[in-house]
Amino acid sequence: MAAQQQELDEKNPFYELVVICSTSGQFDQTVNSFKDIIKKSKLVCIKDSELLDWIKKYQRRVLKYNAINEYINSKFKDPNEEMQRILEKKHFRNKQKEIEYISKKLQSYDWKTYPHRCLLILDDFASHPLLKNREQDMCRILKKLRHFNISVVICVQTAKSLSKDVKENTY
Repeated sequence: MAAQQQELDEKNPFYELVVICSTSGQFDQTVNSFKDIIKKSKLVCIKDSELLDWIKKYQRRVLKYNAINEYINSKFKDPNEEMQRILEKKHFRNKQKEIEYISKKLQSYDWKTYPHRCLLILDDFASHPLLKNREQDMCRILKKLRHFNISVVICVQTAKSLSKDVKENTY
């Protein structure tokens, strides 16, 4: 039986975004082996040195995206804390300007699912400096990514190379 990509429905994959992080910043042999079955998700490759900055930017986008969607779902009546911050920062003169901003923001994200889900694959991260010690930013962030609908897969030859803290916070 061939592997298939998991879907929410015929048009939308479960993970709208699949991010591969490697030391080379390119799709290597491992990625190319399963790249063909990822047909509906956007596939992105980032270099390990850019990973923390990418995650922090993505988290900010998810917060804003979720706040906007919750605000829309409340019929523009009940902004959460993040949406309140956006509204105060932008000082919209009227509801029309507010709706225009929200529309443009959602268009710029070009995300089709709510909540937006991401699969982050850390390729060949055995003994990687980002995961060496629990005090590293990456180790702390890994524990919180589920709150942003980010699932993480760490590809290693053996689990012995991962720190105890990383192993305890994975399943």
